[in-house]
Amino acid sequence: LQTPRDLSVSTSPDLIILIENLEQEIRDDYGQLPFEFEIRLVGNDLAKEGITQNQRPGDFELRQAPLSDILSEIMVQANPDRNITGPSDPRCKMVWVIANDPEDPDRELILITTRAAATEKSYELPAAFRTN
Repeated sequence: LQTPRDLSVSTSPDLIILIENLEQEIRDDYGQLPFEFEIRLVGNDLAKEGITQNQRPGDFELRQAPLSDILSEIMVQANPDRNITGPSDPRCKMVWVIANDPEDPDRELILITTRAAATEKSYELPAAFRTN
């Protein structure tokens, strides 16, 4: 998550496509990792907050930013409330977490969920999303 990379979003893809493309780029860049890399949208969690998986984050560009920062920026850009100040703003409903796969507790993956669902399920929020 700390490896720097570039991300340029200029075609306004929906969240599903953006995440699928990012996941595939990482798999292509790093080949055979010692674990299966996956980013999963938790549609039910998003729906409870009125967020659709086809949210459009809009255009933005990051250069040589860690993957963790890129994921955080995607959450900010795709957040329904465009007036948030950043990922630590409590109005930033969308978050990413590293958690056990709900379908296979023996593996971890990156889940895109909501702040409310993360609290409910006792997921640890990355530092960027923690509020004061």
